[in-house]
Amino acid sequence: MPDITSPTFKADPFPYHAQLRRQSPVHEVTPSADCGFFGHLTFQSASAIVQSFRY
Repeated sequence: MPDITSPTFKADPFPYHAQLRRQSPVHEVTPSADCGFFGHLTFQSASAIVQSFRY
C-alpha cells in the first residue's frame, strides 16, 4: 500500500485507484492497527450496499 500522505501520491492517486478497482472492488483499508474499514471502489459495489435491506 502506498503512503497516501506523500506528496507523490496526492499529486496522482489515480493509477493506484485503477489498480485497486481491477484487483478488488471492495477493499479492506487499515490505516492503523485499531482502525479499519471496507472501501467500495466501484459504483456497482457502493450501490449494492446502499440498496441493501440490511443497511
